Amino acid sequence: MVNGIIISNNFNMIKSILNIVDVEISYRIATNQRDFENLVNDKKADIIFIDSNLNINHMDKVFNKYESNIILINNEKELTSSLVTSKIFEIIRTSNENGKRDKIMTELQDLGYSTRHQGTYYLADIIAEVIKSPNFADNNLQNILYPLIAKKYGKSAYNIKSSVHKATECMYYECDINKLQKYFRFYEDTKPTVKEVIFAVSNNV
Repeated sequence: MVNGIIISNNFNMIKSILNIVDVEISYRIATNQRDFENLVNDKKADIIFIDSNLNINHMDKVFNKYESNIILINNEKELTSSLVTSKIFEIIRTSNENGKRDKIMTELQDLGYSTRHQGTYYLADIIAEVIKSPNFADNNLQNILYPLIAKKYGKSAYNIKSSVHKATECMYYECDINKLQKYFRFYEDTKPTVKEVIFAVSNNV
């Protein structure tokens, strides 16, 4: 779920924000300085709507903490502008992708992958890409996914592949055999391939 904050004491603006997108967002609302301080110091927000007409001290705390997650609004009409709506949906899309990647990392760690290995993070990114575009053929790992993640991190495709395989090798030796067999539905002690890990995890998150 996307977490949102509305900083405004204008009822009509708050109502308009709550109705602006047909997406499940859990909102918290700050209408005064005390509410503002509690919310900002509380927990992370994915999207923040700020009424520029509201006089709040230390607003720079929000801008420094959340930066691109902020939608600054002067009036209700601005909410329907293409610039604002496109930014709203971009923030929501990014938040959902980050949430999915967090679930992938948790799944990998539960399986026995260690965050000490950079290959675990590369593998999480690969799985996230597979979930976004599930129609990958067998050759996509070598020809598309490794180069794609390599470009993101400024590494070579070989480096990404080597790191992922190393992380998987370590996972195999550290993971309980029974857990491994149950997760991958193996009938004997078998080391899963990277492709098997990718598709098993993508189907479980």
